[in-house]
Amino acid sequence: MKTKLLTLLIVLAVYIQNVSSQSTVNEHSIKFLNTSVATIVGEDGVILKTTDGGTSWVEQNSGITNVFYGYDHLDNNSSIAAGENGITVKSVDGGNTWSIIASGSLEHLRDVAIVSSTVVLACGDNGTLIRSDDFGENWTSVLSGITENLNDLNFIDANTGLAVGEGGTMLKTEDGGMTWRVINTAETYGDYNAIAVRSALNLIVVGDDGGIFHSSDAGETWYAPIVIMGPIKANDVVFFTEDNGIMVCDNGLILRSMDGGQTWIGVITNTSADFMSVSFSDVNNGICVGENGVEIYTTNGGASWSTRDTSQIGNGSKASLENIISQNYPNPFNPSTTISYQLPNDANVQINVFDITGKQVASLFDGSQRAGNHSVKFDASNLSSGVYFYRLTAISGQSKIVKTNKMLLTK
Repeated sequence: MKTKLLTLLIVLAVYIQNVSSQSTVNEHSIKFLNTSVATIVGEDGVILKTTDGGTSWVEQNSGITNVFYGYDHLDNNSSIAAGENGITVKSVDGGNTWSIIASGSLEHLRDVAIVSSTVVLACGDNGTLIRSDDFGENWTSVLSGITENLNDLNFIDANTGLAVGEGGTMLKTEDGGMTWRVINTAETYGDYNAIAVRSALNLIVVGDDGGIFHSSDAGETWYAPIVIMGPIKANDVVFFTEDNGIMVCDNGLILRSMDGGQTWIGVITNTSADFMSVSFSDVNNGICVGENGVEIYTTNGGASWSTRDTSQIGNGSKASLENIISQNYPNPFNPSTTISYQLPNDANVQINVFDITGKQVASLFDGSQRAGNHSVKFDASNLSSGVYFYRLTAISGQSKIVKTNKMLLTK
């Protein structure tokens, strides 16, 4: 691989502010559907939707508190989110209701991409790739040939797509995600975290340690026109025209390019929070989101950004009630397993088990419990092999929190 080292001037004029002590959730992904509609997903199962370009946000009830890492939408009605422990949720009514769909994986899913009106792909830890041919109703595992974590998916068209991940991992498909092959980038600057499509042939991938790589042949070969010197961790990159793009990084750093990613310059922000995701509704208006509910907005193509207070964002129960539910052990199991959890406050607790169709197959506990550590045993002697969900619902005063995990019964 031919590597060119050019001088990059980065203006690190970042104002550092104290982090707010009010509890807020990390926001992992934002995507605009059009100039008005955008959706944010993140921790505690949070799903937020705006229909006025980000002036106001309405929280949607996902029904769970698992972390969402990835989100995509087909239109104003149909969308899918994916995340912790292989969780996928789907809405076909604009987010008014969400249904939990068994993905067949227990790995964390880091991104999801809607390729067509029927085909959906998701990627995640340990080389996980899954594909749905009926818009997320049913999923099948796809052979990736690798074990590295995959962090991002992006498709050039309905057939051609790439997945990137840890250790400079890159995969390419040319049949809509049914088969994948490894692309040898030959040179790596650590993990790849995001990939952007500038045009049908021109792509950019970014990651840890300031690594930026370009392709001008739809991902077959890659070169490094620049190297950002310094410990910069880029988490997302988008191009809203072929020449103009924004890269968002840890520690409140935003970089802007106006020449197709050949050179980048730092943009002033007023936060030191880690930025996770960025999306633009048009060539002027964009939103960047990140840790602790931080959101910053631009109206001039990323030349400047302003911060809005989003401390109210969350599922309404985080400040007053947290529960921690562990992955059942053993998992996979036959025929019994133990589910452990922790309550910081006294609460009314329900623990139920559901099959992949959403039918309740067992009630493990229903009653009041004191704060502290608890566990219940699930005996599945009368059930067939397969994926099951266990859901803990805890109510303390006016606060309610729900946590759902998956488990695998093998007989």
